[in-house]
Amino acid sequence: MIPAETPGATIWDPAVDASCIVPRLWQGSVLRGDQLHARGFDVICLCAKDFQPDTTYFGGLRVIRARLTDGELTAHDWHDARDAGRHVAQAWREGKRVLVACIAGQNRSGLVMALALSELTSMPMNAVIGHVRACRKDALNTKAFVHRLLGLTDAERRVREPLAIPWPPARAA
Repeated sequence: MIPAETPGATIWDPAVDASCIVPRLWQGSVLRGDQLHARGFDVICLCAKDFQPDTTYFGGLRVIRARLTDGELTAHDWHDARDAGRHVAQAWREGKRVLVACIAGQNRSGLVMALALSELTSMPMNAVIGHVRACRKDALNTKAFVHRLLGLTDAERRVREPLAIPWPPARAA
């Protein structure tokens, strides 16, 4: 079953625990990777260093990988997160439905989600962070991640085009 694409809407079933951030961009955790395609996902971005199963586990979905720990970001971690955010943004531009996931679906996935949104919208980063937090309970509560996000310059964000949706999007009740 494919759920509504309303920001703040949630899926919680034996396969996935996820929240819609903007239409076609979801953040959460994976419980059964082989069931994600049936839920309408085309792409999964794995953000947890400690959860990187083989691509076959996801039953044909395209897999983007960012092997992040939930703490201080090394230069390598930051590069991986930025790269994953770019790939997520590109998949969204291609019309794909993307799940950005980590173990709890809060911080590492929230970091990559905010980086993807930062490429897709010209909204200030604090508004992007606020929107992710409003749509996904307990998201982006790692201070080091928020600090790095708020330190991005406009030039680093590489905004190519604004989102083709109102900002901030209306959230599910």
